[in-house]
Amino acid sequence: MAKESPYPKNFFKAIHDLDLLDLVDSKNLYFASRPSADWEEITRTLNQPKIFKKPPGSRAVINRVNTLVTAFRGDDLKNKMKSGTEEQYGRIAELLTRVVAAIDNSKKQKGAKTQAEAFKRKERDYAGEAVMVEREKGRSGRRNIAADNLADVAEKEEFLREMGGDEQD
Repeated sequence: MAKESPYPKNFFKAIHDLDLLDLVDSKNLYFASRPSADWEEITRTLNQPKIFKKPPGSRAVINRVNTLVTAFRGDDLKNKMKSGTEEQYGRIAELLTRVVAAIDNSKKQKGAKTQAEAFKRKERDYAGEAVMVEREKGRSGRRNIAADNLADVAEKEEFLREMGGDEQD
């Protein structure tokens, strides 16, 4: 037999989901620079009225939003809600529509930013390669000029061998 937890389990009801989704929608979390701080603030706000036996942590709050979003995307929202009226369900669906749109827009924006950063990185790599090629051309040219100033052929070959080049550079 499973041992019962000493901590009561929280059940989100439709009224709690409404409050939670309203907070998430108003904060615009998915575009926030510090989303973890915003989730903490939402959790504190949700826990202020002391409606839960045990105040949920931010992880539970995030999980509840994710559960609602997944259910909404899968058209299974009514099965995930424990209680509520048609009016509450309609308001929750409206809020979830906005939250899902914010999530999708955030993903698109992050994808575009990632592509732009990858493009900049490639440009820097190509520019770096071009600089290195030009430097190497300059070095090999200086080696050959220095070698040409040596009168003895043996000295010239030894010099080029030590410098890592040959007369063809």
